Amino acid sequence: MLHLNENVSRNPNITTRIQKVSNFIDYIDGKFQEHFTSDREISIDESVVKFKGKISFITYNPKKPTKWGIYVLSDARTGYIYAMLPYYGSVSTEVSSVRTSLSVQGLFHNYITSLTINPETKGYHIFTDRYFTGIPLAQELLKLSCYLTGTFRTNRKYIPAVIKKPAVTKNNTVAAYRSGDILLLAWKDKRIVTILSSYDTSDTKTIERRVKEGGTVNISKPNVIINYNMNMGGVDKADRLASSYCFMRKSCKWWRKIFFWGLEVCAINSYILYKVSARTENRTPMSHFMFVRKLVEQLVSRSFS
Repeated sequence: MLHLNENVSRNPNITTRIQKVSNFIDYIDGKFQEHFTSDREISIDESVVKFKGKISFITYNPKKPTKWGIYVLSDARTGYIYAMLPYYGSVSTEVSSVRTSLSVQGLFHNYITSLTINPETKGYHIFTDRYFTGIPLAQELLKLSCYLTGTFRTNRKYIPAVIKKPAVTKNNTVAAYRSGDILLLAWKDKRIVTILSSYDTSDTKTIERRVKEGGTVNISKPNVIINYNMNMGGVDKADRLASSYCFMRKSCKWWRKIFFWGLEVCAINSYILYKVSARTENRTPMSHFMFVRKLVEQLVSRSFS
């Protein structure tokens, strides 16, 4: 029988919902941060664990490849999952006081500020998508000497009218608004893109873009959007690695899905660390497939080197 924790919690502050996997998640989360020092740029996005069983905190997003699942917030840089926090519904409560909230947005706000509360993490530049980005979060991170850049929804609080309904009728035109250290920018491309940054300016850069007729054209693009596109793909890289040689199986128990997903993330992170080590020593790293194969062989034979 597979168990990650006793069915009866020893801590009254932990709900039955969370106690199933809390010790396991906390353990691997600590190990991820112990063995890797993140660069200055960190991307934060959701990673969905596929699950279609009956559970009160399941999420549904029709725009995602995996539409049904358990919501997990992951902090990643170039694919390495540096930290993660499952979303347990509207009453998420864990032992750690910084992991308590009444909504997924509030959970994220507390989570990201808890990551940057350590003096050693000052100066981080954090990239998020439009679901989480907001002026209050940017202001809170500035107090912790950290920066935020991310796309945002125009129906967020405190967004001025010049950005909500920008006067950008032509392609590659910009509308910008600055309040203190926080920049709000709207850029008209094929559609209007709105982005917030407490780090970048509204300067633009001329870049080449391929066109379907063949050849390239020069367009003027804001630096803040260029930097966002360069640094926002960390979690997607981890998801692509996870889907390559996935060993996830169907289960009626949601916590088992979280457990096997955690093992998958451990394998991904170990491969990324291996590649970093190999390149530091000027060695050609083996492919992901060969790494997974050798990992399975070692786990089966229990011969670790």
